[in-house]
Amino acid sequence: MNYFRWVEKKTGQVHNGGAYDALLMVMARNKGFGDMEQILEEMSLAGLARDGRVDAALSLLDEMKNKSFTADIVLYNVCIDCFGKVGKVDIAWKFFHEIKTQGLVPDDVTYTSMIGVLWKANRCNEAVDLFEQMEVNRKVPCAYAYNTMIMGYGSAGKFDEAYRLLERQKEKGVIPSVIAYNSILTCLRKKENLNEALRIFEEMKTDAKPNLQTYNIVVDMLCSAGRVEAVYKLLDAMEGAKLFPNVITVNIMIDRLCKAQKLTEACHIFKSLREKHITQNDFTYCSLIEGLGRHSKVDEAYDLFEEMIDAGHNPNVVVYTSLIRNFFKCGRKEDAHKVYKEMTRRGCPPDLTLLNTYMDCVFKVGETERGRALFEEIKSRGFTPDVQSYSILIHGLVKSGFARETYEKFYAMKEQGLVLDTRAYNAVIDGFCKSGKVNKAYQLLEEMKAKGHPPTVVTYGSVVDGLAKIDRLDEAYMLFEEAKSRGVELNVVVYSSIIDGFGKAGRVDEAYLVMEELMQKGLTPNIYTWNCLLDALVKAEEVTEALVIFQQMKDWKCPPNNVTYSILINGLCKIRKFNKAFVFWQEMQKKGIKPNLITYTTMISGLAKVGNVSEAYALFEKFKLKGGVPDSACYNAIIEGLSNVGKAMDAYVIFEETRLKGCNINTKSCVVLLDALQKAECLQQAAIVDNMLGRHEIQENMNLFASGQKYRVNWDGPHKEDKERVLVLAASNRELDLVEAVKGGFREEDKKTYALILLNQPLPKFTPLLWNHAKLCLCADGGANRVFDEMPLLLPQQDPLLVRNRYKPDVIKGDMDSIRTKVKDFYANLGSQIVDESQDQDTTDLHKCISFIQDATPNVDKSDLCILVAGALGGRFDHEIGNINVLCKFSDIRIVLISDDCLIQLLPRTHRHEINILSSVEGPHCGLIPIATASAKATTSGLQWDLDDTEMKFGGLISTSNIVREEKITVQSDSDLLWTISIQIPT
Repeated sequence: MNYFRWVEKKTGQVHNGGAYDALLMVMARNKGFGDMEQILEEMSLAGLARDGRVDAALSLLDEMKNKSFTADIVLYNVCIDCFGKVGKVDIAWKFFHEIKTQGLVPDDVTYTSMIGVLWKANRCNEAVDLFEQMEVNRKVPCAYAYNTMIMGYGSAGKFDEAYRLLERQKEKGVIPSVIAYNSILTCLRKKENLNEALRIFEEMKTDAKPNLQTYNIVVDMLCSAGRVEAVYKLLDAMEGAKLFPNVITVNIMIDRLCKAQKLTEACHIFKSLREKHITQNDFTYCSLIEGLGRHSKVDEAYDLFEEMIDAGHNPNVVVYTSLIRNFFKCGRKEDAHKVYKEMTRRGCPPDLTLLNTYMDCVFKVGETERGRALFEEIKSRGFTPDVQSYSILIHGLVKSGFARETYEKFYAMKEQGLVLDTRAYNAVIDGFCKSGKVNKAYQLLEEMKAKGHPPTVVTYGSVVDGLAKIDRLDEAYMLFEEAKSRGVELNVVVYSSIIDGFGKAGRVDEAYLVMEELMQKGLTPNIYTWNCLLDALVKAEEVTEALVIFQQMKDWKCPPNNVTYSILINGLCKIRKFNKAFVFWQEMQKKGIKPNLITYTTMISGLAKVGNVSEAYALFEKFKLKGGVPDSACYNAIIEGLSNVGKAMDAYVIFEETRLKGCNINTKSCVVLLDALQKAECLQQAAIVDNMLGRHEIQENMNLFASGQKYRVNWDGPHKEDKERVLVLAASNRELDLVEAVKGGFREEDKKTYALILLNQPLPKFTPLLWNHAKLCLCADGGANRVFDEMPLLLPQQDPLLVRNRYKPDVIKGDMDSIRTKVKDFYANLGSQIVDESQDQDTTDLHKCISFIQDATPNVDKSDLCILVAGALGGRFDHEIGNINVLCKFSDIRIVLISDDCLIQLLPRTHRHEINILSSVEGPHCGLIPIATASAKATTSGLQWDLDDTEMKFGGLISTSNIVREEKITVQSDSDLLWTISIQIPT
């Protein structure tokens, strides 16, 4: 013991837990129990029991009992207090009950200590019972016990009970102490009941003299309420009571005034600190820096930050967090980044709150990659990302267009064991909806409700919008009604989603009803809402009604934007009211609204169709001069317009420009231009156009044009159905002249060799007609969901149920982890074969389907078998790579991966390949990519940049962005290559 005390004096420091632990062990071995009470009390005050010394103390007490050491009431009181303070309530209770068994009587300290321990552990009822037990047959109440009870009620927010106890104390003749009154005032502060607090404050003056803590509590409440004059009066009263504000008082005033929007007063108090010789601390600076920042006075906040450093204070992470957040809020992101660098330079390590705040800010200003980097920095600094970190990351990625990453991040959260809060659920649900995983979002919505998180307007808005966008309108509307029945205040965004969904599905009357409900609710439609309704009316060819709504929109003081005018101009052009459309065009120009690509294209096409070719051409040139990039529709409209008025060479110049830009020229434009060029005797140019069409004799072209007016339609091919036949032939590399395809159609013997597989990605828009040419149609697991949901959307003029019945897959095969039960049951009832291979997790669903086709077509020569795979491209990159891997696994079968934009197939090294190009539907962009191994020698012909025994490998040269120049391409290589070519078919 002497050495223990000598070390304390020499070092000037309190011993740590290890030293106390060693001392307790020495005492136990040598039966030195005399100083035990003092040592335990010291440990309790120092909080050393938190360092794991409880077991050592309990061992010492057991040793004392074994040695017949008789404990007195003081030792028991010390043990109750010591173990209670470190949260060992049951041990403290054990000591309390042991007192009576040892023949001792609990005194006031025993009861008060135990009552305090119970209140601290939120065991309120036990504390009240013990207090009442103490009061039985007691003539003189214990003031300390009353204070402890009042403090307990106050900390629990039970003002009425606390005040009743105070009155009871008075009735028993005991004057309440300032501690009791302060406890009641603290309770009222939590309840924000200022008037009652002021009444109690005046009342207490007759019983107890208010101390500095009392005044600080009242100052806090007055400042929070913004009652500055009352605060100054109270400060005068403090001085009259010989009490003076300390730094805590000032900090409270500055912090609460800033939060109450009284920034001027807060600054005034801060400046007056020097006059009153009160030193500012870190909290003082931090409160005012945050207040200035919140009011967009970031320069003043930064000046104060520099003053803080000059005054010898080290800004903490809270100050840096405030500066970073408020610089971003004021649009000064570069200054925010400088603050973060300054913090790092000064050696102040960021905490998780700062990193989360910083990440949130950078995502909001569109710095996606920096946001990703910050998420990785959280982990590299040794922090574990919390639910807020993931919520910010997912929300930021969704807003930046990376919604497809939601799935991966969501499961990372799950694996980490994080419990989602409402914000996290909303972020994940929104990400799933925007990435097309609406069913998963719906499941999460149900999970959210089951786990006691009430969905908010954001939650419902995301799912309603997701369902509406995939034409599951009835489900969207049911959810919309559910939200209202739950009392969720729906905003104009949710109403707009429903209106847009009904409008796109042609259910205009229902869209109208929702619009009326929106207005009756007192909500104001925004520009998006009006545009949704206008678009619905135009698509339903109710253009007159759309013009009425347009006027109503202006009456509601909602100015139209370029989308509004585009919708109306497009609608008027559809019903051939081109002059009226031009009036809206001029109105748009006068208002200074910049037309978008669709507006220009629609207006140019409209003017060209009514013969105003000069105006159309002038508009076309103006569009390009302003930096606009015309699309295929725009170029085709000008080519046709100029050709129709006999300006064949002008049309030909545009034709060449279109080809140079890589835009698609449709068949109708080519035929009309060819006619004009022939009439103008421009035979050289006519031959080039003829070559583009795939026809070899000008006379045959003219005959086809004269006799086949039915083929002169507005798309990239002679006839919609025949267009798809040509596409199928192009995909399988079948050599066929375009005219022959139109005249002869699709041979039955060709059709027998096709199989179609549909994967769980958005279906190409030509899927229905590909389906018609397939002998066998398979859905790979969730691909059945796509067929069920999207086929009716691809055929909007037909009854959805009839479409689903007609386009019934022959087989649905896979591990069945994606297909919805409803969809599986629907097709099973129609007779589709369901093949569950969930036991096989080593192959992809596409691999399983191709194996099935092989088994199902034993009599078909593999050279005649072609498998088209729709939905194989787009979506997750690892899925695309998996699909390409399947091409390599089945290299002896012609498998074509196809999307709206391009197709991919394998060219095995075992063959010299001749690829027949059907330029009406594919090209000109193409590519050759070595797969599995590098290609030492690759040779091609027919491309703009041909290869001549050229080496290709990743990290070196690969032939991407090449251009098809001839109708037949040859390829030979010493390694397998992927051939990819663009598809020109418009929607």
